[in-house]
Amino acid sequence: MFTVSKAFVEESSWVTGKTPNGELIIGYIDKIDPAKDIVRVTVVNSDNDDIVGDTIEMLHHWVETIPSSFEKSKTQLEFLIDLALETKDEEWFLELSAEWKKKDQKELL
Repeated sequence: MFTVSKAFVEESSWVTGKTPNGELIIGYIDKIDPAKDIVRVTVVNSDNDDIVGDTIEMLHHWVETIPSSFEKSKTQLEFLIDLALETKDEEWFLELSAEWKKKDQKELL
């Protein structure tokens, strides 16, 4: 679905990863502890609904950044728009909605 990167993560970076329990997660970096090589990730989507909304600690190498600029399909945009709504990220929602509208208008031509 996404092309991910092992690039340096920073606070507020969107990431995907796998917990030690094998749960797949999508979330954003809440805090970084470089001394321990740990990131705190607020989980916004997971195959384990029980951890959605939780902030969990993960080793830095367990997460990969989701780049903000890549070609997205309408289905991916719809998923990300839902995610922006869930996280109450108005700026991101508006950005994604504008991108979805452009893609929708292109399809009509």
